[in-house]
Amino acid sequence: MKIELYLDEEDYLTYQLYTASTSERIKKKRKKSWIFTTIFFASLAFLFYVAMIHFLAVYFVIASVITLVLYPLYSRRKYKNYYKKYIQENYQEVIGKRSEMEFYQDFISGRNETGESKIYTTDVKAIIEISTHFFIKLKSGPSIIINKAQVTDIGEMKVYLQQLSKNLSIEISQELSWTWK
Repeated sequence: MKIELYLDEEDYLTYQLYTASTSERIKKKRKKSWIFTTIFFASLAFLFYVAMIHFLAVYFVIASVITLVLYPLYSRRKYKNYYKKYIQENYQEVIGKRSEMEFYQDFISGRNETGESKIYTTDVKAIIEISTHFFIKLKSGPSIIINKAQVTDIGEMKVYLQQLSKNLSIEISQELSWTWK
């Protein structure tokens, strides 16, 4: 099976955000920041209340409530902007460029302007399907990003990935309702 891909900034961003959303380290970091900021404002409110400075006590109570409610939205936007800048700096040479992928039983062949690669299927660590993309994670670190909209025969691609998962004894992780949160 052969496909032609033109991955854009959104494809790379979707991959980075998916990876961040499944990383235990990043989930813990975001949660700690949220809790710390809320507790910090609540502590200030308590200190000003004890010091009988009620205006500032009320101000920091309101700030802690707002932080408790809105910090996840802020964090989501902050990480998204960070990854956008990261992609613009590090992937500018490949964004929008034509790539060809050929899928064989024992290996995956890739070609683009910069060269060719051959990845043995035994290097595949995980196969993930979300509503818009397939991600083939490799043991060596990087991943293959496949935008479903650019695959002419999605059924054939799914059959190939199912056969690959069967041969490697790994499951295809289907997270079709995944969104960045």
